[in-house]
Amino acid sequence: MRRRPLGREIIYIKVGKEEQDFGVHKELISHYSPYFRAAFTSGFDEAKSGIMKLPETEAEIFEIFYVWLYRQKLWDKDARREDWPDTEDLVKLYVFADMARIPTLQNQALRALHNISDINNNFPYSMMDYVWANTTSSSPLRRYFLDQIVWESSTEALEECEQDFPSEVRMDIIKAMNRTLDKLIKPKTKFALSPLNKVRDYYVSQGENTPPNFGC
Repeated sequence: MRRRPLGREIIYIKVGKEEQDFGVHKELISHYSPYFRAAFTSGFDEAKSGIMKLPETEAEIFEIFYVWLYRQKLWDKDARREDWPDTEDLVKLYVFADMARIPTLQNQALRALHNISDINNNFPYSMMDYVWANTTSSSPLRRYFLDQIVWESSTEALEECEQDFPSEVRMDIIKAMNRTLDKLIKPKTKFALSPLNKVRDYYVSQGENTPPNFGC
């Protein structure tokens, strides 16, 4: 596949309270993110200065996004495990991608979270509070976390992070368990398999167009 030119214009994004500087090709980031495209092509100050500040975003999370922009890949299963992304960072990356309106990255982050957690047999239940504080009630990420608890969690794992569950999360867990029990006790049900077997059911819509392959 022929790679699309990146263009010459570079914009700068200062991330975190220390304003770590990232220089990114404007055409690249604008293509993948409507959020950044609006900021750098409208009448906002960012469009005039070519500089944007994201004080609430962690530099480590933006760096993962930065690498993904140019490589279109989050992790390599064959790489050393110490080089795999942290599952907590993948949760934060999903939330960042939601803010930046990049469904492709959201879905890749969720898939990587699912695969790495499964391989390591260690799911980041401690991120429940963060997820509920930074997503809406209709978020596929919330649904994914709830199904992880209902179908995969052990009593020991839940006890370890019980203090991280606010009241809203506890109620959502109860509702999710009730829905599961209702389906299981109905006659002739076909609900014998965990919904987690189909991770794509948690994906957000990416639209009809497939992003082009950018390269350096």
